[in-house]
Amino acid sequence: MSVILRVLQVEDSESDAGLIIRELERAGYEVRSKRVEDPREMREALQEQVWDVIIADYHLPRFSAPAALKILHEIGRDIPFLVVSGVIGEDIAVEMMKAGAHDYLMKNNLARLTSAVEREIRQFHYRQQLTQQRQILERQSTLINLSHDAIITANGNRMIETWNAGAEEIYGWAENEAVGKVMHRLLETSVAEPANEIEGALRKDGHWEGELVHTRRDGQRIVVESRQVLVRDNFGLPVGILEINRDITERKQMEERLRQTQKAESIGVLAAGLAQEFNNLLTAVLGNATLALQDSCPDCDVKGPLTAAIESTQCAVNLTRQLLAYAGKGAVVREPACVSDIAESTVQLIRASLPEKIELRTELAADLPSVLMDPRQMQQVLTNLILNAAESIDRAQGGKVTLRTGLHGACVYLEVSDTGCGMDEETQSRVFDPFFTTKSLGRGLGLPAAQGIVRSLSGEIQIDSTVGFGTRTTVLLPVPQTAVAIMEAPSAGRCFPR
Repeated sequence: MSVILRVLQVEDSESDAGLIIRELERAGYEVRSKRVEDPREMREALQEQVWDVIIADYHLPRFSAPAALKILHEIGRDIPFLVVSGVIGEDIAVEMMKAGAHDYLMKNNLARLTSAVEREIRQFHYRQQLTQQRQILERQSTLINLSHDAIITANGNRMIETWNAGAEEIYGWAENEAVGKVMHRLLETSVAEPANEIEGALRKDGHWEGELVHTRRDGQRIVVESRQVLVRDNFGLPVGILEINRDITERKQMEERLRQTQKAESIGVLAAGLAQEFNNLLTAVLGNATLALQDSCPDCDVKGPLTAAIESTQCAVNLTRQLLAYAGKGAVVREPACVSDIAESTVQLIRASLPEKIELRTELAADLPSVLMDPRQMQQVLTNLILNAAESIDRAQGGKVTLRTGLHGACVYLEVSDTGCGMDEETQSRVFDPFFTTKSLGRGLGLPAAQGIVRSLSGEIQIDSTVGFGTRTTVLLPVPQTAVAIMEAPSAGRCFPR
């Protein structure tokens, strides 16, 4: 069965056109051709159907090969274009090739016409395949760069070969900065399981999934969910790695916060139960010891031991109150109170107990709205914060503790700052854990109890600390919107009545 060959001829001579057709038919083709002689006819022919090849005479009375080639380029069609002429010179042929013609032949020598047509048709199909592959790659590249995940390919030595926009967004390095670098060195990769086990899983299963810790360009350590696939060549040999990483740092932090909250709630339930039962026992002990002391004579030998027992029991009662405050189960009597007033009374009580070289300063705002609270509990919160601040300062060198109050948006705040030793990140992450303490004689309940009290008021405690530069602890307590509105009015008073 002969192969159909669709030929568009730019030719004014019917006999010359027939010679070309017969030459192609001798090669076994079934030629379907059309002859055009002017620009209008050529445009119509190009719109009518698809042509396999265009064969043009160089010069026609109303047309020419250069003009035909220009029309082909204008409409954006890629069709093999051959010039066949009886008068074309070598210089003109070279100019036609530069303009985009694919070959030229002389009419008196058509021996290589068939081979030239076949070659250019093959080249045309090859160009089409390249264009399609390029379009596919461009679409894939667009999709890859639309992804917010880091999509990275590397060779067998883990040297980065491609680096998408998602990788730039997550890690901070531009593509030209990352390509050519060894991946685990650039990202300072650390992983829970040994690297050789990951490589073993890749070679055995062809893929691996897990969590990695990477370093961004700005030095921040992030956790990524990583999926790695082994890339093989046509012979099945491993030649590289495709790695897709998703930043899950925020998710991990939220999971950790949830875990800490659940742990705190569990400890709170346990502490509340134990403290309540223990408090009942202490009430009986304290009551009986007090009655026994009252009934004893002034010179009785048991008066001293009873007094010591009552003092120790009272300390134990205070401890159970801290546990109940941490759990939010303590007995409270709430009333409108001004935090500046509570701060002032707390400072008066505690100032004398501070070391001589530690200066306690106050910057208490007037005209603050009142907050519904138990003043004794808030005094306990402030006492804990001030004593913690003082204990972080070297007594020999001395330093400053500053207590501030004020209004920030819809919240009043109490801030205790110091010039002490500060805390590292690990210590800051555990300061609200029950029974965690950095003090040799501490019980680790002061800050957890303070947090429990503040949370019961729908507030929060924020800690900002740097080793060697001190600590700033801020308590934020929401106030009613009506109170904020009154404070913003010109005739606002100092505090709400107690």
